[in-house]
Amino acid sequence: MRILLAALPKRNSDEVSGELLISAYQRKLGSFCRDQISYLSDKALERCEWFPTIAECLAIIGEWKRNDEALRLQERAKGVVLWDRQRRFDDVMCQLADGSYSQDQIDAMPDSWKVVGETRGYLWANDDGTYSPRVGPNATASPFASAKPASPKATGPVCRKCHDVGRVLDLDGNEVDCPDCAMGEQAEAAE
Repeated sequence: MRILLAALPKRNSDEVSGELLISAYQRKLGSFCRDQISYLSDKALERCEWFPTIAECLAIIGEWKRNDEALRLQERAKGVVLWDRQRRFDDVMCQLADGSYSQDQIDAMPDSWKVVGETRGYLWANDDGTYSPRVGPNATASPFASAKPASPKATGPVCRKCHDVGRVLDLDGNEVDCPDCAMGEQAEAAE
């Protein structure tokens, strides 16, 4: 703070008001660590044209980010934990996709993982809040009573010229019997 007092102009004050000013600043800023105060003085010298108010000092200190060995170690540990959790999650999703997870293992999974398993189509969500496998040897049929098996895909028309209508247009624009359908009918009649 003495560096700021020496480097930045401040309003004129007598000796008593100067001591009160220093006392107020010490009371408000005295609880911050040396690194924070050093950061404050560096930034205040860069930004401020006048001696900063306590509010300006607190705003500058609020921008300070801790960067010491303990914090870096903590961040590395957090990254290792997150990486390990992701690896376990991916392993569980692969086993669910293979259908190799038992009902007991599914019940022991975290609820958020069960929801992902349902979203990916590996699990059924039952009405009672439990989940059952959808694929693999332990798979259950659809838990929905009204569910029907999917119907086979619709096939296209047999005749490509008339699309099974039996009539086509000739070159003059007249509607005539489809020659391909007529040949198919003749072939069926011959058999």
